[in-house]
Amino acid sequence: EDRSDKPAEAFVAFQKALALSPNYLPALEGAAQEAYRLRRPEASELVHRILTAEPGNLTANAMAGVIAYQANNCHAAVERFAKAWPILTSQATALTQYGSCLLQLGEADEAIPIFETALKNKPGDIHARQNLSLSQFRAKRYGDALDTLRPLLDAKQQPDADVFDMASAIAEAQGDTPKSVEYLRSAILAEPRNPKYYLDFASLCFDHSSFDVGVHMLDAGLTQLPDQASLYIARGVLYVQEARYEEAQADFDKAESLDRHQSFSPFAKGLMRYQQSDLDGALATVRKQLALQPSDGSAHLLLAEILIRRGAEPG
Repeated sequence: EDRSDKPAEAFVAFQKALALSPNYLPALEGAAQEAYRLRRPEASELVHRILTAEPGNLTANAMAGVIAYQANNCHAAVERFAKAWPILTSQATALTQYGSCLLQLGEADEAIPIFETALKNKPGDIHARQNLSLSQFRAKRYGDALDTLRPLLDAKQQPDADVFDMASAIAEAQGDTPKSVEYLRSAILAEPRNPKYYLDFASLCFDHSSFDVGVHMLDAGLTQLPDQASLYIARGVLYVQEARYEEAQADFDKAESLDRHQSFSPFAKGLMRYQQSDLDGALATVRKQLALQPSDGSAHLLLAEILIRRGAEPG
């Protein structure tokens, strides 16, 4: 009987079979598959019972991999997906989860063939292409990463902004800053109300000491997103580098008024005072920050720097 459209009824039937014969493998497999399809909590325990009886069961290993991924246990997911590989190559979702876990675990080289398989199965899948490019980028295979993105960048239909943003990161890693800037400008034009691309542009400008260029782009961003605290913080940081301290202070204050839960503007104020050699003001600011955020590593680092400049003895 076809049970594909009645998974709940099928699950109950398999459960009844298991009540009569708890270790009957076909019933275990059927119950596990239906529980998995229904996203029932019993799925994990049923799959575990199958693997105890038959550790090399490909379907059970694949299901165990997905269950582990959904539980944010990438170590277990990778182990199970590897054992299920012979049947995994045609399962797009499982391939994506397998590759994503490898990336999370810092195994970019191992993720590349996973995403290559996913893209081979669906050559027109934009997300599969982006995932492959990302894994190549993380593996420092920058030329391959850009080649993978090239069909999207050269398409007549404009790609989404994330494609340009990724291309910008790759170009910068290759040392081609002008091309990186060009791609980032394209990302901003494609999605002018996304703060991420303005922040990436500001970061690029900071890295290359092009502070004024970054300020101008953030000015443009704030015309689109006047209530975005992160853009004021970024502009304030660039103002500090230009010794425009009053304007930086105003931006940090504005960021705090817009988002009192963010913790970076108080730190930035402390850093600004430190750069102005106002050590007492910097010390008071950073200690206030640490009272609110005692595990803020950046604030602890700045406190140490301030104490050293104030003449702290070793120990």
